[in-house]
Amino acid sequence: MSEEDGSRALLREVLDEIIPPSADGSFPGAGELGVGERIEEALAQRPDVAHIIERGLASISELAERCNPSGFGGLSKSERVAVLREAEAAEPGLFGALVMQAYFGYYTDPRTTERLGVRNPPQPDGYDLEPGDLSLLDPVRARPRLWRDAPAREERER
Repeated sequence: MSEEDGSRALLREVLDEIIPPSADGSFPGAGELGVGERIEEALAQRPDVAHIIERGLASISELAERCNPSGFGGLSKSERVAVLREAEAAEPGLFGALVMQAYFGYYTDPRTTERLGVRNPPQPDGYDLEPGDLSLLDPVRARPRLWRDAPAREERER
């Protein structure tokens, strides 16, 4: 197996831990759904984020191999979680980027949105919004701008 194939397999396994398949099998995990391929496509446009994720996957691979020479795929569920938590602590930027990409890829996939009964994915098309009564916000608009007025009010109260 080439290094690229190994990295793809690891990404699929990690994604299945971030968004695992449902117990009843009605929803696939993010890795099984092919979110890894969508992430790779998105990261081709964002080398800065791609570098963070590549570095993080290398860290996950190293940590997993310390526990089991066969790597992440050879770990038990609890060992996988422990490795991911350790990698998250060591590479906090990784999980922010990876989780965001995983959620975006998973919850905009037509197979997921269809199972969830969502007409349109949240992005890029958005949802149809019904017109509402914006006057309901008038009491909120009438309140002082706390982030601007709070220091002045504190000064007056002294």
